[in-house]
Amino acid sequence: MALLVLQCGLAVATVTLVGTRVVYSMNAKFADVTAENSGKQSAQMVAWIDDGDINSTPDTSSAPFLLAPAVKVIGPGRKQVVRIAYSGGSLPSDRETVYYLNITEIPPKSVGSQSNPVVQLAVRTRIKIFMRPAGLPVEPIAAARKLSWELAADSDGVLIRAKNPSPYFISMASVTLMRGDTILADLDRGMVPPWGQSEFHLPTGAVDISGATAVSYVYVNDYGGGEAFTFTLPVR
Repeated sequence: MALLVLQCGLAVATVTLVGTRVVYSMNAKFADVTAENSGKQSAQMVAWIDDGDINSTPDTSSAPFLLAPAVKVIGPGRKQVVRIAYSGGSLPSDRETVYYLNITEIPPKSVGSQSNPVVQLAVRTRIKIFMRPAGLPVEPIAAARKLSWELAADSDGVLIRAKNPSPYFISMASVTLMRGDTILADLDRGMVPPWGQSEFHLPTGAVDISGATAVSYVYVNDYGGGEAFTFTLPVR
């Protein structure tokens, strides 16, 4: 969210998405997401999808999707359903593919007043779209439970490596290194790709981790809720 405020004026984004992710079943023709305007005046929404480039714009993105509507003025207190339709070629049938939905609220041409000026920048929301093939062999919650973790090291220091033996992207709301019931370090949130691995670096100056016993992590499910799991580390 980007806002630049001058003097004591305040400009607040009002167009937001309902939900934190979209699960698009690949045997469906489309998926829907809802944008809502919680403000007291109309606001213009611009929507587009990218394939992982956070610097993408509606003009530069080439992700194979159609959006209806891609541009819409939403009245105060109103909602707008945005329909997402995949228009590209074939995707892997044995794993998920991830794209990103962007919604930008274009600010009004005139904000504030002469005595209380406000400069407002466009505000952007970005959420994941999981393209999910039909017939994957395990359920997402079971896939999250199957993550394995290990302590490792590289040139930047100590890290925790997560390995994902499943066809799903596993998103984490939190990752915590534990010694018994004691928290040794909180790590950055992240996502582990299908059949792949991700590395979570420990914060600079973290405590001695030689006695670490487990990794506690919270998986973000299809509905945006959290599911907590604990993985016991091998004895070192």
